Amino acid sequence: MSDKTQDVAPHDGTDGSAGPDGSETSEGSATCGRGLAGHAGLPAQLAVMYRGLAETLELHRELLVLDDERSRREDEVYRDLASRWRRIAGEVDEAAERMSAQRDLPMGAHDESAWSERHRRAFETFVRAQRELISRLESAARQDERMLESMPKS
Repeated sequence: MSDKTQDVAPHDGTDGSAGPDGSETSEGSATCGRGLAGHAGLPAQLAVMYRGLAETLELHRELLVLDDERSRREDEVYRDLASRWRRIAGEVDEAAERMSAQRDLPMGAHDESAWSERHRRAFETFVRAQRELISRLESAARQDERMLESMPKS
């Protein structure tokens, strides 16, 4: 058996490891499919937020007085951005649904010897971005909640 073949093993968590989200199968082992499914909630919620942004931009356009040149330019920008965010929301939602559907994806063999610092750095970037996103979302939500409270109720 070659050295490469010896390092290839089913990455099924039977060594006590778990996926990035700690997901485990009913047999107690982690799988990549469960990891994907476990992470699907974040992009799914982002898609909801992006749809809300698109709708807010679209509804803002109703407030514009279009006989004003500046309002027409604003309308053009908002129309374009609303379209883009709606499209992005659809793409993100489709990806989240695909991730969620992988819960029962059978675990394939993984060559653990191929693990490198690049893999760690990529995941580290992902984790740091999540932390930054939390901070930015909390700040934006506080600001937007104040704006929401100041809006007239109909």
